[in-house]
Amino acid sequence: MKHSKHFLLVFILLFAFGKMQAANKLAHIEPAFWWVGMKEQKLQILLHGNNIAAAKPSLSYAGVLLTGTDRTPNKNYLFLNLLIDGSAAPGVINIMLGAGYAAIKYELKARDAKAKAQGYDQHDAIYLIMPDRFANGNPKNDYVAGMLEKPQRGKPFARHGGDIEGVTQHLDYFKKLGITTLWLNPVQENDMPESSYHGYAITDYYAVDRRFGGMPAYLDLIDKLHAGGQKIVMDMVMNHIGTEHYWMKDKPDTNWVNNWPEYTTSNFMASTIADPHASKADRKRMSNGWFDKTMADLNQTHPLLAKYLIQNCIWWIEHTGIDAIRMDTYPYPDKDFMNAWSSAIMAQYPNFSIVGEVWVEQPTYAGYFTKGDKVWNGWSSTLPSVCDFPVRDAIVNSLNTKKDYNTGLRMLYNTLAQDFLYSQPEKNIVMVDNHDMSRTATALKGDLKKIKQALAILYTTRGVPQIYYGEEINMAGDGAFHPSIRKNMPGGWPGDSADVFTGRGLGAESADMLAYNTKLLNWRKTSKAIGEGTLVQYVPDDNIYVYFRTAGSERVMVIVNGESKAQDLKLDRFQENLVGARSMMDIVTGKKMDLKAATITLEPNSVIIGQVD
Repeated sequence: MKHSKHFLLVFILLFAFGKMQAANKLAHIEPAFWWVGMKEQKLQILLHGNNIAAAKPSLSYAGVLLTGTDRTPNKNYLFLNLLIDGSAAPGVINIMLGAGYAAIKYELKARDAKAKAQGYDQHDAIYLIMPDRFANGNPKNDYVAGMLEKPQRGKPFARHGGDIEGVTQHLDYFKKLGITTLWLNPVQENDMPESSYHGYAITDYYAVDRRFGGMPAYLDLIDKLHAGGQKIVMDMVMNHIGTEHYWMKDKPDTNWVNNWPEYTTSNFMASTIADPHASKADRKRMSNGWFDKTMADLNQTHPLLAKYLIQNCIWWIEHTGIDAIRMDTYPYPDKDFMNAWSSAIMAQYPNFSIVGEVWVEQPTYAGYFTKGDKVWNGWSSTLPSVCDFPVRDAIVNSLNTKKDYNTGLRMLYNTLAQDFLYSQPEKNIVMVDNHDMSRTATALKGDLKKIKQALAILYTTRGVPQIYYGEEINMAGDGAFHPSIRKNMPGGWPGDSADVFTGRGLGAESADMLAYNTKLLNWRKTSKAIGEGTLVQYVPDDNIYVYFRTAGSERVMVIVNGESKAQDLKLDRFQENLVGARSMMDIVTGKKMDLKAATITLEPNSVIIGQVD
């Protein structure tokens, strides 16, 4: 009987201890590992688990000091603050949490010598890909058990099964096309019930979506890009998260996200941030309003969240080797946080490139959000560059609008004339379309001559050009309906009637546009004038726009005839940029033109990209 009581007591104690261990199991440790030798020596580790705030952490590791902890009203969170000085060696830290909690084995890695954080410049051409719609390289990951959404390729807002492996399988295609840099829409986990194929409703900041192939597929893509001399831009989101993120199920703090008495969207008016006369109510709604009911607006003024977000981006750069970040909805988060974020990234990685999505129509607003010696309303930005929506609009509108005193191609001239608003306008990304707006073919009403003019300007003006997948074959789509501009890439799925990667089934128009883009993109890679040169532009007369790109003795003369009639262009006006020139060769046609002649005859709605001799 004694033995029975003894065994019963042991069983009860073991059962209770087992329940306590299970109850106190950590659900999240973020970041899961870090590195020694980083410029920023302070590290914040988020711990999430049942009643973890009751823990009493301690550690003993040479060169590492636990400087303190932070707790929030939610007892399921604990934030550890570590100082990792220059003497710390790679290894595993045993972080003790106290009775009832298992020790954390936290790894400090050695930094590797792989290519990373290289940045891009005007020599580069960026190719934007929506992974779900580009190519299905591995059908086995189309559906992952336990995730909320299954692929339904026939439905416009559903997942279609494209993945990172589908991108990797076509690296030769990008190289042949003349692309140097890939930008993928967000690859982080978006485990939402529906309509998150685009990637902007992140539910795990530290994971690559398993339906895209997970982290192994992403690392493999980056390694292969770098081995081939190419680069990658990562799309990041600091403004909002998907509402299925674990933070929304168990908020670290009541004000971790911006709360309203009832659902309130942003007013989407970036101008209110710059406007010295804006009301506090309008500014608050711009910054704190939600982007969508499924995208909760983060409160970046919370110091623990701010630190988390900054560290997360540094983690991605160091772990994966990305070369640049395109920051989504840049004006929407707290602007002082965004300054701190961009400054922290550039301090750690001086050659890195950051570009903000600042979707505004006027250069004045875009200039407000970029760095320089200017101070606007008592505030100055640290963002290096923007996606240049004003130039995009000017290209499209100048080609679509009849000439007048300040319309036609003068619209583009006047937009570029405001480059004084940027300290380094050549760092801006220029484009004619992207994943949110009407495709070039649709914006220019299917006019092939104007489409070629737009692309020629895109590839030769200042800045870093970006094209959107399918633009090279003149895919169409109206931005008013997003699935229309996010169609599957022909040849990305078995059984497709056409295949852009082999040329099979492409119509004559698509094949011609592919050849045109391939020629210009490959030529610009070899042009010092385009990659490094200055821009000198002339006021358009008779709707003829002329500009030069010059680097040393190398000169490129671009002539755009915006009229639907042939015109003669007198050359005497351009002599300051044609000193010693005898002729020039049109890059596209190979035709040579005599620059000592008085005039050049221009075909209707034509463009000449002339290599000056």
